[in-house]
Amino acid sequence: RYQHRGYAKYADIVRLFGWGAWTGYYSQRNKDHNNGVTEDKWRDGIHGVDARTLQFSVQAGCNLTPLIHFWGIKPVNAMTLAAKMKAKGLGECLPVLCLLKRYRTLVPADNPAFNTFFEKIHTGRPIVASDDTRYGRGWYNVWRDTYGAAEGTAGVAQVDSVIKTYFTNKDASCAGQITATSDVARPCKYSWLTEGSPTTFGCKGTTPGTTNGTNTTTTTSTTTNTTTTNTPTVPSTTAPTVPTTTALIVPVVGVLLHSMIDAG
Repeated sequence: RYQHRGYAKYADIVRLFGWGAWTGYYSQRNKDHNNGVTEDKWRDGIHGVDARTLQFSVQAGCNLTPLIHFWGIKPVNAMTLAAKMKAKGLGECLPVLCLLKRYRTLVPADNPAFNTFFEKIHTGRPIVASDDTRYGRGWYNVWRDTYGAAEGTAGVAQVDSVIKTYFTNKDASCAGQITATSDVARPCKYSWLTEGSPTTFGCKGTTPGTTNGTNTTTTTSTTTNTTTTNTPTVPSTTAPTVPTTTALIVPVVGVLLHSMIDAG
């Protein structure tokens, strides 16, 4: 598979569907284990890779197959997985479509565009002998002189292929949709965490086990002037966040090009 070594797919899940969708998956897996649910029962007749995609989709309330495919993990049995998704009422996912359409616009069109982005991510585009040429800076250096318009066209074609495979209405409006352009504050409470358990996860000014109240923090750009107040049901604005947009974009070019190369 051509998946980048990072975890951008998880960041995308959080950005589109919130921290609860991501953490809820692991909470359910822990509950299943404690309740004696076997691996075979958890898979429910499908491959473990597809079962994982299905269960993340259940938590998100949306079919995440095209998003997971985009990041390099293709369904083992697409038809069976699609049937499982349908049985759980998980149809085509507009937020995922809109995110993929945005990622399509990020593919460098030619060599100058590729190296402009390379410079943005790795200032000076240094060549380091110990870098792994399969990933990150090493990968960019492999392609710095050879990436061209053909690779740009092929990259866009790969995104189009994913969209065409999973969406019947690729021209659906994305008005009002989140496309992973902002950070997501971590909540102080999670729906899967039982009442009475510690729920603050580092949020100050809250009492574990309370039904309302999250920590709202306002900071200046220098992070030296901070005021904290308790405000009911308002997410923290400075809680730990998923990677910035720039950090998320880093592996996209690699994913698309690796996909093209793998496809021959």
